[in-house]
Amino acid sequence: MTSETLNSASTKFRKARKIYSPAERAEILKLCKQPNASINEIAKLHDIHENTLYKWRHKAKQQELISEQVNPQAEFISIPLNMAPDQKQRLNKVIRIELPNPENHSYPVILEWPIESATELSLFITRLMS
Repeated sequence: MTSETLNSASTKFRKARKIYSPAERAEILKLCKQPNASINEIAKLHDIHENTLYKWRHKAKQQELISEQVNPQAEFISIPLNMAPDQKQRLNKVIRIELPNPENHSYPVILEWPIESATELSLFITRLMS
């Protein structure tokens, strides 16, 4: 038997991989978070390679970090401002985003974008976050 025959014979009997939906992955990862949960046992129970579970868990943690950065659960506090009329006009024409600078708290990062181009701003922020 040649090596080519052996290779083709071994691939014929290989089990097809199951594709898990995001909901199934989330359910399996929920099991991994339980106290005294063994990744190895959960992997065997669901016929998944242990490394696959570690990859899913890592990817889920990364997505959680991104969603926390995009949507921090801070309370909105309305503050009445006394502004000059020219400042009010300027505010009506631009979207202003002010972010704290993690490296130098004295100088925040300020982004001003024309309000007419709000869609482009959304695309810009989406690309920036990915």
